[in-house]
Amino acid sequence: MTDDCVVLKSNKVERKEILIMATEVSIVLGMFNRNLSSEECIKNIWLNKRPQMMTRAQAVSIESNDPDIKKINTIGVKKDISSELNHLSKQEIKEKTKLANCVSGILNEKSIADIFYKNTKQKIHKISVKKKSIYSSKEYLFSLIGRADGFIRPGAPPGLDIKTNEIRFDDIIVEIKWRRNGFIINEYEKMQIYMYMFIYDVGGACIIQKYNNLLKYDYFKIDYVLINKYLTELIKKLLEESNLNRADESRPILDEVPVRLVDS
Repeated sequence: MTDDCVVLKSNKVERKEILIMATEVSIVLGMFNRNLSSEECIKNIWLNKRPQMMTRAQAVSIESNDPDIKKINTIGVKKDISSELNHLSKQEIKEKTKLANCVSGILNEKSIADIFYKNTKQKIHKISVKKKSIYSSKEYLFSLIGRADGFIRPGAPPGLDIKTNEIRFDDIIVEIKWRRNGFIINEYEKMQIYMYMFIYDVGGACIIQKYNNLLKYDYFKIDYVLINKYLTELIKKLLEESNLNRADESRPILDEVPVRLVDS
């Protein structure tokens, strides 16, 4: 078995597992381009080639050791930073700004969670990476994988510590967004939050945004029809681009509601 795949056995049939990150769904479907085309993203999925998730320790290290990143984050919501970074090319500034946004988002998560708790008395519990199977073919098992920023349990005592494996349907998945230019929720962020609700099998989600000293909360309910539509389009596109599309592999992802794992 190679390091870049997992082989599952069922009824003497071996299937290679293809992992799809929740954040990649919108890219494959052409809803979001993070300097990566749909075709490139599909190729990376098949090759299992993508960057690792940045940890808080890594974010701290990057900001501490890169003065440009620290300067961008210090400038904050100022839109034109080119004059502050005139030793860099436009492309370098673009790349540094993208990295700075990622670093800032990670470093600000805890402070935003603390403000949310102060305002609502609801604790944001830590959450682990989770995977859920979505489709099986003769040779492959496609699985969706991701990690939300946390989850809350409405009405739970503030001191209660809840683990990822104790998540239940009435919990609420949380995504935290640190904004530089005002409150906004993009379509690809909605896509991401629906994928997280599906992966963790919960009925609701909340996007918490912080802009300057203000917090905004937007709540969402799970929509199985929409999720089915997106995941069906996702698998069809993955199979088509890889020349693996067959007539018997065109069925919908979800045969019924509520969602159940595909048979592996």
